[in-house]
Amino acid sequence: MQHHPPEDWADKCAWDRYLSAKAEESEVFHARSHNPLQFVKFAIERGGHVWFSGCGVDPAPRAYAALGCSVLATDLSTVAVEWQRARGSEPPTALFEDWASWVSEHGLAEAAGTLTATEHDFTTTAPAGPFDVMINRRAFHGLSAAAKAAGARHFFRALRPGGAAIFDTLNIQGKERSLIEDCLIEAGFYVPFHKSERWYRDKLDATGIVYAMILGRPIVPHWDQYPAKKFAEFEKRDRDILMSFRPEYEQRRVEEAPEVQATLENPGTIAAHMIYSTG
Repeated sequence: MQHHPPEDWADKCAWDRYLSAKAEESEVFHARSHNPLQFVKFAIERGGHVWFSGCGVDPAPRAYAALGCSVLATDLSTVAVEWQRARGSEPPTALFEDWASWVSEHGLAEAAGTLTATEHDFTTTAPAGPFDVMINRRAFHGLSAAAKAAGARHFFRALRPGGAAIFDTLNIQGKERSLIEDCLIEAGFYVPFHKSERWYRDKLDATGIVYAMILGRPIVPHWDQYPAKKFAEFEKRDRDILMSFRPEYEQRRVEEAPEVQATLENPGTIAAHMIYSTG
């Protein structure tokens, strides 16, 4: 059964209902395809003190703890916290059917980490830190502008100098990406390649063409923006226009790279890394 998050992301009761339904699904997790696990080595190298904000019924906090991290998993939802506490006592092999092979393939080893789960609203306060890494998986982009701004400030305060925040979003496009990045920058975060990405999005938006970014490239979606019989002709025309900005965008990325590397190597930088997933 397909479940959808609440329309009002501040509605605790709605989140409890939604996550109750998700928790009842007999979902089998796969370490190889579970997006948050790609950051395990990064988190361990940074120090291993990890905050999963808006953790939901995600098995990643348990996986990180099983690999030696000190993990805090927080959520507005009581259901989510109870799920994390219940699953936190299980071996990771009970959550991921390919756990052993995945750990071996990535040169990792199980270690005695910790997992603490507690109810917390990151739009109101920051938990006691500091943390090396904060991971927010699809629990930020649907908030109101004011709530996002408040959350961004609390994320920033919870991280140590040199720490990093990782945001995994879903189906966020165009100006909405810029709005999210703006609130993070205003909170004090450094967003790598922000200048190049903003230039690219501004150029694409200025064309007035309906587009969506898929795997970092603009595509013309098959919606109702053209007469049906003319779609192929108009799609090709507009795709060519959108792709005409690609060479300069890629050059700007190359030129910005030294600045990005130097800023990330600065021990005082607190970076926000964005993942714009679609699906």
